[in-house]
Amino acid sequence: MPIVSLYVVSLMGREQGAVWMTGVVMGAAAFASAISAGWLGRLGDKHGHSRILILSAVAAAVLYIPQVMVTAAWQLVVLQAFSGIAVGGMMPATAALMNLWAPTGNQGATYGLDNSVQAAARAVAPMVGAMVALSVGLRGVYAGAAIVYVLIAFVAWRVVQMAARTQALSSSVVARGAPGD
Repeated sequence: MPIVSLYVVSLMGREQGAVWMTGVVMGAAAFASAISAGWLGRLGDKHGHSRILILSAVAAAVLYIPQVMVTAAWQLVVLQAFSGIAVGGMMPATAALMNLWAPTGNQGATYGLDNSVQAAARAVAPMVGAMVALSVGLRGVYAGAAIVYVLIAFVAWRVVQMAARTQALSSSVVARGAPGD
């Protein structure tokens, strides 16, 4: 039984209806993510994809923390929906930044690598979640997810800083002219 189902059963205090409620929890997150992806993608076009990526990761982290403390399944549904909105902003921002930063002619390879990483994550995440749940309990999985989103925000912030520094250096080299010009 997936971890979300076990958590829902623990919140409901019974197994009856837990499968349906698990579907509602997961569906709320997926629906909110699908709806927000287009809106946040357009917002990224306007205000910068790196900004949207970092803010979405921070929002996801902040929204996962209260999921550790929920006492009813409906609370988990609401928080998963809001988390889904935040996670929905990360996907288009990541894709746009990969397209922007991938060397010309290597965009397909970059997207292929991203797809491979996502597939590996879908395979490894349940195992890691199960280990966390066995070690610290079901609520610990949500705390762990919050930590992962904080790490994503930090790594994205550092990558954006490095990209800006690299762009500034290459712009100053072009402005001064290459040696021997």
